[in-house]
Amino acid sequence: MTSSGSAFAIDDHHLVTNAHVVDVDPRPRLTSRTGRQVDGRVIGTWSTRDVAVIRVDERLDQSLEWVPAAGISEGAHLLGLGYPVPDSDFTATPGTAISFQMAGRERQAIRTDAALDRGSSGGPALDSRGRVVGLVTEMATSDGFQDVPLLFTWEALSSHVERFISEPRSVEADCGVFDEVAVEAPPAPVVTSPAPVAAPPPTYQVPVFEFPTTTARPCPTGDVWYEVTEFHPVEESPVYLPGWWAVTVRGSVTNGTSADVFVSTIEVDVVADTPATALGFPSVYTLRPGEATQWEATAIAVTSATTPTQGSLRGDWLWADFRDSGCGT
Repeated sequence: MTSSGSAFAIDDHHLVTNAHVVDVDPRPRLTSRTGRQVDGRVIGTWSTRDVAVIRVDERLDQSLEWVPAAGISEGAHLLGLGYPVPDSDFTATPGTAISFQMAGRERQAIRTDAALDRGSSGGPALDSRGRVVGLVTEMATSDGFQDVPLLFTWEALSSHVERFISEPRSVEADCGVFDEVAVEAPPAPVVTSPAPVAAPPPTYQVPVFEFPTTTARPCPTGDVWYEVTEFHPVEESPVYLPGWWAVTVRGSVTNGTSADVFVSTIEVDVVADTPATALGFPSVYTLRPGEATQWEATAIAVTSATTPTQGSLRGDWLWADFRDSGCGT
């Protein structure tokens, strides 16, 4: 039996994936985007949150940073990474956070509208700054949601992931169910001859985000430009609601760099007695070099004795090719 999925590095020697991805073999072979293969060892699984931790002896070149779920808002733009089809190319799938699965006051998981296939299980979902907001896990089929991908947050996973790393366990496959047995030390390597008709080990596509050490990839150049083309404040009702304004802001964003970029949000400060920030979203998120698109932020409400005016303008973007993630923006 074989299986495939995605995983991502969280430090120099550990990767996170789904428990169901590695349930057929606790010693998976991992393949990076550059084709580098390393053998891993599953050191802990938690079926409730469908998470597993894999340890590799070789040092991983780059890891990803988690961001607390409290910093994610509904409507925030996300990017799911993984290999939706075994042996296929690496894909980046945009989407938004549509709601949260709560446990008390804690955000356990994020529901997203990103078109993530089951082969993306175990991969990360990133925010606009390239930080991990959740582990791509499963399709939600309860609480009124049908076939909506779930992203388990660091708050939901951290206690178990950190325990697996500090107290590694020997995990054995038993008809798809793991039994965990504590070990005093890592087992010594055993060299055996392969069985004549042994099945090939499962291969896991892993977005490790390695950078070549011999031939450096040049960073793209240029910048992304934002412009406000319309700032339109309208007083709601001078008679019945004096001083209440609805502000509409529109503009354009242009990719002035030498590579594709992913534009997530544009912010415009509204200067009023009660200042506010208009949050705009582009019509197209991924822009090719030289390409432009429109963005809009509508009906933000402020109070002011005088007509509100436009303040500072800023935007959030990152390189669309994650081989350029180490380059500045």
